[in-house]
Amino acid sequence: LNNNAVVNGNFNMTAGKFALNGKQLTLKGPFTMGTGSAFSSNLTSTLVIDGPVNSTATLSIESGSSISKLTIDRPGMIKIANALNIAGELNLIDGPLSIETNGMITMNAGSKVHVEHGTIVLNSGTVVGTSSYNVEYMGAMDVTAGVEMGGSGLNNVTVNYVNSTNKVILNGNSSIAGNLNMTKGKLDLNGKNLILNGTISQNSTSKFMGNTASE
Repeated sequence: LNNNAVVNGNFNMTAGKFALNGKQLTLKGPFTMGTGSAFSSNLTSTLVIDGPVNSTATLSIESGSSISKLTIDRPGMIKIANALNIAGELNLIDGPLSIETNGMITMNAGSKVHVEHGTIVLNSGTVVGTSSYNVEYMGAMDVTAGVEMGGSGLNNVTVNYVNSTNKVILNGNSSIAGNLNMTKGKLDLNGKNLILNGTISQNSTSKFMGNTASE
């Protein structure tokens, strides 16, 4: 790929490699990838999968590749069964990203998971968050936190919704090494334990919610 490109219709790969080559490729329509076909990427490549496509698709990226930004913004499930390193941002705008058998997402040091209405689903795959990485929750819909809050390298967490009534709901115990920045919106402990090892910045309208089982 020599320049940034947007594919509005179907994108079909039956075999071979498609090198992103440090550019941005945006897929707005359905896509299929045959056995042995894959994207290859590097530290400056960007892949955006968006559009109103409600069907399931399997994304194949050359195993062990790194990518600067991966954005998922469509209602249909995107499956990945390769090892991929996120060097910059994993943007979960809408829809599930399913990590399948042999799939592994590794958050590199300094990387970020941006969550709006998307989620990570583990279907025998793994997410590695041992290096220092950050998470931010934005948008205008409540969301249940997923595996992005469970990495041992979790550093800074930001809650900055459109509305102060929106909330992040914890789904497991979590430990934040760096800063918890609650700019707008709530954090529902949901009976789980949250450990703050760094600092907290909290707007007057940004509240914790909890119950008798929360700590």
